[in-house]
Amino acid sequence: MLYIGKRSMLEKKDTKPQVEVHIFDFDRQIYGQEMTLSLTHRIRDDIRFENMEQLAAQLFRDKQMIMAM
Repeated sequence: MLYIGKRSMLEKKDTKPQVEVHIFDFDRQIYGQEMTLSLTHRIRDDIRFENMEQLAAQLFRDKQMIMAM
């Protein structure tokens, strides 16, 4: 599951876009290593959340949708 955006819920609105990748069922330490990603599906546009609980609930739904694909 990948996110590309400004993470406005967590940081200042003027920040540069960030790339966040969540790899399910993976437990190795790969920070700082190069990797190649293949984007296969787009599941939704960016959403503005009122709080972290709403963000967490949406991420849970996103993961469920992805795992069902």
